[in-house]
Amino acid sequence: MHELMNHPRRFRFPRLLAPWDRYLPVMWTVCVGVAFSLAVFFAVRWWEYQDIAKVFQLAAEDRALAVKGTFETEAAMLELVRSSLDGDAHLRRNEFRRLVAPFLSRSRSIEAVEWVPRVAESERAKFVAATRRDGIEGFRITEMGRDGRMKPAPRRDEYFPVYFIGPRPGNRTIYGFDVASEPTRREALRLACDTGETVASGQIDFVQDEAKMAGFLLVLPVYENGKPAISVGDRRENLRGFVLGVFRPDDMLTAALSKLQPEGIDACLYDPTAAADGRPFPFHASRTRKQTWEPNDADDLDDPKRLHYVARLGVSGSPWTVVCLATPDFVAARRTLWPWGVLAAGLALTALLAAYISSSIDRKAFVEQLLVEKRLYAEQLQGKVRRQTADIRLAQEEVIYRLLSAAECRDEETGAHIRRVGLVSKVLARAVGWSVAEVDCIRQAAPMHDVGKIGIPDAILRKPGKLTPEEFEVMKTHTSLGAEMLADSDVPMLQMAEQIALGHHERWDGRGYPNGLAGQDVPECARIVAIADVFDALTHARVYKPAMSEEEALTVMRSEAGAQFDPLLLAHFFLHLSEIRRIAREHPDEEPDAEELSPSDAYV
Repeated sequence: MHELMNHPRRFRFPRLLAPWDRYLPVMWTVCVGVAFSLAVFFAVRWWEYQDIAKVFQLAAEDRALAVKGTFETEAAMLELVRSSLDGDAHLRRNEFRRLVAPFLSRSRSIEAVEWVPRVAESERAKFVAATRRDGIEGFRITEMGRDGRMKPAPRRDEYFPVYFIGPRPGNRTIYGFDVASEPTRREALRLACDTGETVASGQIDFVQDEAKMAGFLLVLPVYENGKPAISVGDRRENLRGFVLGVFRPDDMLTAALSKLQPEGIDACLYDPTAAADGRPFPFHASRTRKQTWEPNDADDLDDPKRLHYVARLGVSGSPWTVVCLATPDFVAARRTLWPWGVLAAGLALTALLAAYISSSIDRKAFVEQLLVEKRLYAEQLQGKVRRQTADIRLAQEEVIYRLLSAAECRDEETGAHIRRVGLVSKVLARAVGWSVAEVDCIRQAAPMHDVGKIGIPDAILRKPGKLTPEEFEVMKTHTSLGAEMLADSDVPMLQMAEQIALGHHERWDGRGYPNGLAGQDVPECARIVAIADVFDALTHARVYKPAMSEEEALTVMRSEAGAQFDPLLLAHFFLHLSEIRRIAREHPDEEPDAEELSPSDAYV
């Protein structure tokens, strides 16, 4: 280390940071801490808002159920009126008043209960005369004119005039009003008649109401007693009339919500299908409101910035919808200081952390200056280790190739052949996903695939002609001999070389040697080397055979897919042909001297 200090060109202390550079980590800490604190603040605030939304949901459901319950109670009472009319074909006025008397004492949300009989044109005069005798002087069948005044109804096939009204005395102009003369009412009557069910109308104007407040009808059809009302035709033919319940939505809201504890929730009951014509909405403001507010149109009821809840009344044909909206006081009353406490704690922690980092920056710089000497010294040691490791690896490879040169002296295989086999095996191993260390291992191990031929007698190894079965059996032992030579090593490369030497003549279909292994039972390294070895042998000349063209060799290889070779590895082989061709070009066979060649050389 002292030697390093004596060479100023090779050793320099790191420059001192400028003031703004030095405190850059502090600034980053402050920015990240503030951002994180704000993120947690908004997250806690959002969770708190979700809890408030759940509380609002429950409270709004209670209000919607209260409104629907009030409506269903009124509908049930109207059903009793209809049941009485079903059993009495000639109900009198005083009897009708007795039927609807309970509405006067129990109901605050229903404006009127009406009996609307069906009157044919042929019976109009007779009906008018009978009604006047019944006590309604000047009775006539009327409709609303464009000027808002009642006028005699023109001639039409049938009429549905208001005949009985209760429980409170009605405006006399209502008597005789043909309910079917107005489109919204007429559609509700038609739907109730055809379905036989209770039907709610859309938004209507009350005939007797000069303020033109919005309301709706509940229509209950009444059919002739004892006559069928199964099909639509039966119901139209045997229709007797209708019981009508006239509802004021604002009264219904007041009656339903008066029994609930005020919690800061506005409520509205309106027809969303009705056109906005400037009339006020049936609206019930929260009794806890500090500032007055009233919706002007449907968009005010669907404000995404406010908590709101929507529910339908749930009657056939009914568009009427209950909307509950949270007032600003509802949300404000349920806010807590938890989000602000979290924000304050986060900012305080950020300040403490920034102060700690600031105080440690100078000390860290000083320590780094002291450590730089050891770092440089360690780098030099690492360089020496790398060089020595490289030397060891080169020596290892040299020993391997010197060992293999002994086989070259007895066989026709060249040093270029075994190098090409190692490099091609490396390409295939990398293609199938081997690690870098495993790929380098097979590159060194693959050249030793035929090392066992050292133990094969020359009479067989260098025999010029075809081997006899007995000689071939001896030749096949070079796999076992090579494996024995490489066995019992603790070096991973030699362990792989043992597997390659033993298994590179095994086949995918199990017809190889020495053990007749098949498929995945053959080690993958041996399957890789088998492809590299055969392709190189086919495409390079030997003294006993000429080289095949690449096209011929590839045809032979394809024909052995799934037989001699692993089909998946062979597919990778064809995908990387360009790289394999480059290896062949860069490592050609050396031209042998004519004197050194012997016609007795043979490849097994």
